[in-house]
Amino acid sequence: MYYKDPWLQTIVPDSGPTRGGTLVKIIGGHFNQEGACNKTMRFSTYEMKSFNETNDTIAYVISPPVPIPDAVVVAVALNGQ
Repeated sequence: MYYKDPWLQTIVPDSGPTRGGTLVKIIGGHFNQEGACNKTMRFSTYEMKSFNETNDTIAYVISPPVPIPDAVVVAVALNGQ
């Protein structure tokens, strides 16, 4: 199955404590597509599951703990890959 590429526009908040646990709102598009399974949000190499499965443009996730403060790349995968 092929999906439209999900895209990210805004991440709120754009920073948080290294201990993690921050509720993060990810705004973008194509998050809720037919047949999408194992939706995964990545913060660098840390994988988290989102918990807003009804909205195509907003996803919520709890940020993971990180060992050192630094900028991270945030990405969305619709099939866990």
